[in-house]
Amino acid sequence: MSSRMPTDHYSWLIQAVGTSSAAQDPNEKPTNLGAIYRIRRKDAVALADPRGLAIDWKGLVASHVVALLSDPRPAVVARAVTEIAQ
Repeated sequence: MSSRMPTDHYSWLIQAVGTSSAAQDPNEKPTNLGAIYRIRRKDAVALADPRGLAIDWKGLVASHVVALLSDPRPAVVARAVTEIAQ
């Protein structure tokens, strides 16, 4: 896998719940709602069509859809599973 997406829940939790919820104003909204970061390796290869949008899914024969189950792109594999299930 070429990228990771860690999330920051802890700062939101501390802001929303706090260390003592009795001391907090119940009407005050948190200032930090959390975050999502995409981390990619510098030497990661950029894929031309990572989601498989250029594939003519309606025109594929069943054997070609089955062959896409071994594709390295997770979105293409998920779509192939969906197409086979229909």
